[in-house]
Amino acid sequence: MKYDILIAGVGGQGVVLASRLLALAAIKAGFHVSTAETIGMSQRGGSVSSHVRIGDEIFGSLIPVGQADLLLGLEPAETLRNLPFLRNGGKVLVNTHAIPPASKPPGSPEYDPVALLSF
Repeated sequence: MKYDILIAGVGGQGVVLASRLLALAAIKAGFHVSTAETIGMSQRGGSVSSHVRIGDEIFGSLIPVGQADLLLGLEPAETLRNLPFLRNGGKVLVNTHAIPPASKPPGSPEYDPVALLSF
């Protein structure tokens, strides 16, 4: 059994906390778990992603591209940014509440999460 979960969002949304809670629950249920975070500019509202790998056949902490069984998106743009990690037939659960980037280049379009998610 193997199940890979990728959680994506921005700093301050609780991405790392959510991954730790999932990992702890899986460990308490008797599963092997490996986690990894990419936090970059998380304290400035930047991208945060957390990989949670559950199962007996885990090789490495990072989920390879195209292998995530579940993508939990806490922010629409970050969900789309991490879609390449999702396997064919994988599931996506996304929060539609947008957190606009702190900096916006002059002349760039408004951040419209509804339009962004209508793919």
